[in-house]
Amino acid sequence: MQEFRKVKTELDYAQTMAEVAQSFEEIYVLKMNKIKKSVEQSRDFFSGALAVLGELKQGGVLKNNSAKLKTKNEVAVYISGNDKFSGDINLSVFNAFIKYATNSSCDLVVLGKIGDKLYRQRGVFRKYLYYDLENEYPDPQKISQIVASLSVYKKVSVFYGKFVNLLTQNQTVAVISDSADMFVRESKHNKLADINTTKYIFEPSFDKIWSFFETQVFGSLFKQAVYESCLAQIGGRICTMEASYSNIEKKVRLLQNAVMNSYKKQQSKKQINNLVRFMTV
Repeated sequence: MQEFRKVKTELDYAQTMAEVAQSFEEIYVLKMNKIKKSVEQSRDFFSGALAVLGELKQGGVLKNNSAKLKTKNEVAVYISGNDKFSGDINLSVFNAFIKYATNSSCDLVVLGKIGDKLYRQRGVFRKYLYYDLENEYPDPQKISQIVASLSVYKKVSVFYGKFVNLLTQNQTVAVISDSADMFVRESKHNKLADINTTKYIFEPSFDKIWSFFETQVFGSLFKQAVYESCLAQIGGRICTMEASYSNIEKKVRLLQNAVMNSYKKQQSKKQINNLVRFMTV
């Protein structure tokens, strides 16, 4: 009887955990659907915009007028999450970040509680700035503050997770400062038409258009990296919840069999006891 109750208690607990894992998975799927379309549309927009600006740079139209405002050389930024159960994406990005930082004298910035914990566990070998950052819906004002602190660097290397699909979140590094050179790289990467065969008409003047891009593009690209990381965090958690649910379901089936076997043993023991009592009457 005691064995039956013990196994039945374990079964009830496992079934509850299965329901919890399934509920969390459904919640994360809703969150993912809420931001996935926006992130992917922004990804396509920036890819096209940077490619066009890259052509202008190659054609000698674009000048890097902001270089004189940069007072520091380089910073490496690691974007992680705050919550557990995001799979191995945070560790994968962290390893790339540490490898780069170890071979560079750049300043370091860490975003997210998981990144802060990983860095401390590894052993802090250089001072770093830390910013707490919400997972799914980061505060725009806080992001703007971070952007302001990074805008003084000539080179900003951002390490983050990028969502590909539910099964894949890739470790990614993007240089989102030194914008003129970045535009050239993006143009070559997308293999658009040569600047000599592409004609542009600017309205208003190019100087006014570029003045807007020069002040906005850095912050916009950094925000995009933050939201890419948020989407990857959610994707990782969905995979973790799905794997947990699958494992718990296997455990439930084993416990259900154990409960049935324990019940059969209990019933068999009762029948034997009843038979013994009957024979001794």
